[in-house]
Amino acid sequence: MDYLVKDDAAETGSSTPVAERDSRANMRVVSMEEANRYLETVQQTAPRIATGVLLCVMSPISVILLAGMAEYHIIRISEDFAGGIGIAVLLAMVAIAVVLFVTNGMTLGKYEFLEKDAILTAYGVSSVVEKKKADYEHTFHTCVASGVALCILGAIPPLIASATENEFYAVCGICVLLFLVAIGVFLIVQSSIIWSSYQKLLQEGDYTPERKQMEKKNAPIASIYWCLVTAGYLGVSFYFNNWERSWIVWPVAGVLFAAIMGVYHLVSKDDCPR
Repeated sequence: MDYLVKDDAAETGSSTPVAERDSRANMRVVSMEEANRYLETVQQTAPRIATGVLLCVMSPISVILLAGMAEYHIIRISEDFAGGIGIAVLLAMVAIAVVLFVTNGMTLGKYEFLEKDAILTAYGVSSVVEKKKADYEHTFHTCVASGVALCILGAIPPLIASATENEFYAVCGICVLLFLVAIGVFLIVQSSIIWSSYQKLLQEGDYTPERKQMEKKNAPIASIYWCLVTAGYLGVSFYFNNWERSWIVWPVAGVLFAAIMGVYHLVSKDDCPR
């Protein structure tokens, strides 16, 4: 009841202009039942989506490890056969990950409006979500910090293996690196999905009404930009047949896109009447 009273006091104490009230009247209202159902759905799907990401990161381990074991005669099979088994395992892991992404993405699809549209929350919803967010904050920070630490510590096994001058140990070091990074990414992705669910309902962080409006304006620009980048990448790669180097297009394009959008937002602000 304390949260409901506080929420009610915050709403009655504010004076809203007529134009803003008209725009708010067209917004979708999220009820307490719908908010709870959404949070429960996220709690169920977050670990599954994170597991899909984990499988994608770990999938090369089978190829690297089996090829290394065959090359250094740890197992008595040919390198081609070992590589074939490794690729089969890789594809199976990626296939499972895709199934997890698609099925859980469809489950969350009906709540897509929380990410894209401005919303209104029913009486008491904001206070309840604030309480749940506060309770989860320590877990979120711990998972993110642990995930980042695992990604950094993952560089240690390859360094130790390289000092032994045993090439198979170096292969094992890379596999351990991928395993630690996969666990770290799992922790970060799972906790971030749950954390963002609270932000979406409270319209905070990347989900404020202003940010959502901005994203809608950016969508056509982003679509055109990345289509041109993809076309350029494929054209250059096929023409010069230099796939081992043409991948550099993607990090350059990512940084350039951030710069373009930054300039676009600055120009848009300057053009806005004050």
